[in-house]
Amino acid sequence: MADQNSRLLLDDARARLVRIELRENAQYQLTCSSACGTVWISLDSGVFVEALDGNARPTAVGEAHAITAGQIVTFRGRQPSGGRLIVLVPHAIHQPLTVLSQTLSPGSEQDDASSRNETLIVAVTPVGLRDTWNIGDESSWIPSAPRIINLRPEQASWLPPGTHHLRNVLKAPSQFVTVEW
Repeated sequence: MADQNSRLLLDDARARLVRIELRENAQYQLTCSSACGTVWISLDSGVFVEALDGNARPTAVGEAHAITAGQIVTFRGRQPSGGRLIVLVPHAIHQPLTVLSQTLSPGSEQDDASSRNETLIVAVTPVGLRDTWNIGDESSWIPSAPRIINLRPEQASWLPPGTHHLRNVLKAPSQFVTVEW
């Protein structure tokens, strides 16, 4: 049986998103061969990430980091049930990658989630967001008609460029990672 399984989650003109599932003690080495950079997201606490000095630490649920061209990061499954990662490889970038791990409690909002470029939302837990964005110019807020974004863990959705207000519409916290470029 293989030490790791992978599953393609998204592959479009903008990015490729792959889930990596590691068995206990199995290693996965992520090498950033893209000039655009690469992002890793931990979906659970069943993964160790190893630093360049050889020290390993458990990842936190929803932890996310960007690595740049030439960097190598090693992961290891740490539990009998294994661990899961998501790897995001953008196909082209307009600016350095901005990666934010976020948790919105029920009813809470993230105001002015602004981006001049498209942003990818990757769900760590079930996500239910009411997205309202500015249809006016940057000097005045004119709200759009709201759009509801419902995602299961590991699913992703694109936000168009602009200033967004995101409100959690679930009765539980919504944990997700946003990547803008």
